[in-house]
Amino acid sequence: MTTAVLKNRLLDLTDRSFDEAHWGASSFMNFVSHYPDMLQVDESAFPPVVELYGTEADRLASEGDEYTPIVYHIRSDLWQAALDYSSGVQYVWDRDTKRARPRHGLETVPIIDTVTADLQRQWRHEFRDLMTGSLELTDVELDQTDEWIRLQLGTYRLPNQLVPEWNRFFRDKVRDHLRGWFSDSSLEPPDDMVSSAHRRETGDSSETEELRELVVSVVRKMTHEELSRINLPSEAVLRASRRL
Repeated sequence: MTTAVLKNRLLDLTDRSFDEAHWGASSFMNFVSHYPDMLQVDESAFPPVVELYGTEADRLASEGDEYTPIVYHIRSDLWQAALDYSSGVQYVWDRDTKRARPRHGLETVPIIDTVTADLQRQWRHEFRDLMTGSLELTDVELDQTDEWIRLQLGTYRLPNQLVPEWNRFFRDKVRDHLRGWFSDSSLEPPDDMVSSAHRRETGDSSETEELRELVVSVVRKMTHEELSRINLPSEAVLRASRRL
């Protein structure tokens, strides 16, 4: 298919919310070039033609393995339980509601392993090694990535071309961490632990939702003085007030 047809397909699958800029791409052709293992692009044709290699879903299906879509969302209660290491809250798996929640007192229920800061730092090093082996990064981009690791900076401080790669890598790591915990605990993960991003009612990208959840968790721990210094966009306040 042509690149135009492919982009229309992506827009249809995501309720028109797809935007290559969310993946750190300056154009759709730039976005396509990020996935040479999946797509072959014939730029000699006009418009360019894209051919999809044998998909990961086909490969895993033939091997009897479970398939996770490339763009997907991890359920918010499990996402928070896996990543909220700074609060000191222990999260448990409630067998009755099949949801993750804070532990109440000394109740004896399965405690979910939270990803530690050290483990997240290890993931960043793994990511750097993976990217330097698969992408051509400039000295400036390598320095920027090393600083991102050393100072534990936000994703926005990565080189643009690494942002979508890191988001996918990090999400995969959290997913595998949760799956490993359920397996080690002899528990079945919920069917909706992972869901395709295009099924989300809001149409937000997975990265937007993850950022929103992080902001909410930070706000819950802020002092009155810190809260009083927050500047909220008037448009966001108006949208929230309409839902009250």
